[in-house]
Amino acid sequence: MMGQRKEGDTSAASTVDGQSPQSPRLSPRQSHLNVPPVPSESEASSEASGEVKRRRLTVVRGQIPAELEELLTKPFSEEEREHIFQSVGLTTVPQQLGKAPIALWLFGPPAAGKTSVSEEVEEDYFGAKGFAVSIDGSHVRDSHTGFQKVLKHGFDHQMIHADAWSKLKATKYVERLKEEIFQRAVQNRQNIKICDAAQKPERVKKMLKSLEDADFELHAMCLWVPEVAIRSRGQHRSAESGRVVCCSSTYASSSDATLALAKKWDEQIQTDTHYKSLVLLDNTPRQPLRISLEEFESRTRWLPEEAERHYIELLAEQD
Repeated sequence: MMGQRKEGDTSAASTVDGQSPQSPRLSPRQSHLNVPPVPSESEASSEASGEVKRRRLTVVRGQIPAELEELLTKPFSEEEREHIFQSVGLTTVPQQLGKAPIALWLFGPPAAGKTSVSEEVEEDYFGAKGFAVSIDGSHVRDSHTGFQKVLKHGFDHQMIHADAWSKLKATKYVERLKEEIFQRAVQNRQNIKICDAAQKPERVKKMLKSLEDADFELHAMCLWVPEVAIRSRGQHRSAESGRVVCCSSTYASSSDATLALAKKWDEQIQTDTHYKSLVLLDNTPRQPLRISLEEFESRTRWLPEEAERHYIELLAEQD
């Protein structure tokens, strides 16, 4: 198990599909991705057997039809809000009365595997699956009807509208709803798991203060993955999320911020009883490696060619 809260446990577990290290970089304006299509119900069986055909998608900007762009900038409906509250666990996760609730943070760049890891370790930290409210922007974003219609339009026309997410993000609807879910979960004294790219340290600081004031037990997992693997995974995530996630500047800033948070968290464990554990993972291989803070920093500081060599060596070991 990856995230046991017991002191001294160094085991790890997760599943990541190996990808080719020769993944091309994306142009900020337009490029092509070979990605699997979103399957229909009739395609589900072929997907399960690994037979989904790959299609070539063009990454475009400024081509969202006006009527869809209008839907994209509408606020969440009450029906969408209720669906989100249900899907993230806000209406189902039990309150932790008479004991400290648990908050688990997962830090790392986009496409590093935070959501997958968070699902793998739920039982370790919370005692059972579904026992924590999930604060993850993808759950909120993907429930927005306008966003989904823009995404479908792209697939129907073999393209990805790379500006769909930026337009929805600019409305602040997703961020506000995430904040509302977080505040309500804190007030309800529910367990919480938070996936964060660590690019807004002041927001993280504010949220941590709220958790400390509410006497939460705080745990963190920080994920490192080489950029070449992020680019490979990001191609698939781009198709699924309707936004280009494999961006070098985002990777660098998020990786540096994750390292800074790991160091700060390690210090807090020594001085603040709210901070209980820190797990550092190299999430490159199918079976993630638990590493020390020194190793985590060393990997973060690697030159691109060093990180790529590490990635290729691990792929060779897995074959």
